Amino acid sequence: MSLDDVHKAVTARLDAKHRAREVGLSNARQAIRRCANAIRAVHRGERGTADRLLVEARDLLDVAEATLAAHPDVYYAGFVQDAQKEYAEALAARALVAGEIIERTRSDLTLTVIQRDLADALRRRADDAGDDGSAAG
Repeated sequence: MSLDDVHKAVTARLDAKHRAREVGLSNARQAIRRCANAIRAVHRGERGTADRLLVEARDLLDVAEATLAAHPDVYYAGFVQDAQKEYAEALAARALVAGEIIERTRSDLTLTVIQRDLADALRRRADDAGDDGSAAG
């Protein structure tokens, strides 16, 4: 393999990584915006709007995660995890304000261990809530 061949191969790999990063970063930012807007909609009592925004956020995260799956160095740079955290918080806010149990499974949320622990704590808090909606204990 000549030096020119090596150069072309490396350039192609870096170009692919850059394109994947741009898609992942853009989708993560958009997902965060959708989650923030979903939380605002929840507080305004606009459940339908919140649900639509959460579906859009999940779709954006699915694309980001799939696009970056082949580039773990970019996937774990932090921006995807930030978007996943915002998604988990928006789901939890929606469920808690609506007085519902969080029905998503751990794998559904595609969360890290810390984020799963947060979701579990929120779920336990919702389960422990008294009849008047205040936390027991």
